Amino acid sequence: MIVFVGTRPGPESLETGHYYSGRSNSFYKHLKQSGFTDILLLPRQDAKLLDYGIGLDDVYSNRESLKQRLESQSPISVCFNSKEALALFANKTLRELGDSWRGAAAKHHVWLARTKLVWALPDSSGTASRYHGDRLQLLRELKDLLSVICG
Repeated sequence: MIVFVGTRPGPESLETGHYYSGRSNSFYKHLKQSGFTDILLLPRQDAKLLDYGIGLDDVYSNRESLKQRLESQSPISVCFNSKEALALFANKTLRELGDSWRGAAAKHHVWLARTKLVWALPDSSGTASRYHGDRLQLLRELKDLLSVICG
C-alpha cells in the first residue's frame, strides 16, 4: 500500500468532499499515466483508489497525528505530494529542504519505522504545472521501485 500525503485539501476538495478536485489538478491523470491506476479516475471516485492499494491523507498542521496514522497503517510507501507537504511533515522550512528533496531524497528528511520507501513529488496543482513533467517521471520511477519491492 502507498499513501499520498498532501498539505491540506484545497477549496474545491473541501466543497466536493473529494481529494484533488481542482480543475487544473493533475493528480488522477498522473496516476493513470504512471501506471498506478489502469483507468482515469475522477475526484468523486477517490474511494476506488483503495482498490489499487492507494491511500490519501494530509499533514494539515498536525504532523504528529499524521505520523501516528501512518505508523499504525504501516504502508509500504509514503509519497509526499509536494515540497510543502514534505516540509510540514519533516518540521522544516522549504529553504531547509533545499534542492535535495525530490524522489528518494525525501528519505533524508523523514523517517517512518515500518515504511520501506519514502518519496516526494512536485505539486500536482495547476500552479505547479511547469514541474509536471518531472512529477510524472518521478511517479513512474516510484511505480517501478514498488513493483520490485512488492514482487
